[in-house]
Amino acid sequence: MSHSNGNHTATVIQRLVSHEHDITLFSKRFAHSLKAEVTGLDTKTGLLLLEVGSAGQDLKHYLRNGHFSFDIEARITPEGHEKEVHSFDRIPAEVHKKDANTYLIRCQLPESVFVTESRGALRIPFILGMNARVSISAYDAELTIEARVRNFSAGGCLADMSIEDSLSLYVGQTVPDLAITFPNGEYLFSKGRVRHIRPFGSLGRAAVGLQFIDVSSTMSKEIFQHISECEREAASRSGLKENVTPSELFIAKRTGAAATSISKSEKSKMSR
Repeated sequence: MSHSNGNHTATVIQRLVSHEHDITLFSKRFAHSLKAEVTGLDTKTGLLLLEVGSAGQDLKHYLRNGHFSFDIEARITPEGHEKEVHSFDRIPAEVHKKDANTYLIRCQLPESVFVTESRGALRIPFILGMNARVSISAYDAELTIEARVRNFSAGGCLADMSIEDSLSLYVGQTVPDLAITFPNGEYLFSKGRVRHIRPFGSLGRAAVGLQFIDVSSTMSKEIFQHISECEREAASRSGLKENVTPSELFIAKRTGAAATSISKSEKSKMSR
């Protein structure tokens, strides 16, 4: 499918909600998410209609400058695969109250799933099975947390981890080592800072926003090269552009623990 045939984001969402799924509205300022249901989706115009049970809560707490954010999580995944959970951040929306406990939300989806951040950088969502891992060494490598990358930009990444692991982190914390590993074995290293922590998808998961800090010019160049490859892979999987070949970053060349772990000697070498 070509991007000119309709709204690209709506097409991706249609593929996600065509199977059993859960949708939750979230706010980075609140620990509790609200469940929602899709009542309408126009893949040409990008209009998404959601119905939300507020459970007595004021929905304005989840509305920021006329924008909502929500996660879509697949309930059933193929055996041996991780659950698909995708975030859609800062979507323009209007809220209408249906009754005492129910709201209707009209969302205007952006034409592209690629998000341009405030400084002009592109944020790539890891959609439709895209996968990379991030190893977070907190407290000077005394604790290492393994997580899944959910989106990636020049400024940082969104890490998906268990609630238990997220309890070891706090907003503003400096992380000595972040190591992002792609399926083909390539990896990136950086220092990091925790920007936000929130519930992610169903209970038991957390989304942690990580910022890259103290990035050298060489590492910055490598990050942008990998962003370009991630954009290519997302475009290939979603049909945003025709005749786009998949990126080699996402062609698995290692199996087992070698695909997701990096030795301390490698980290030390790369840091130097």
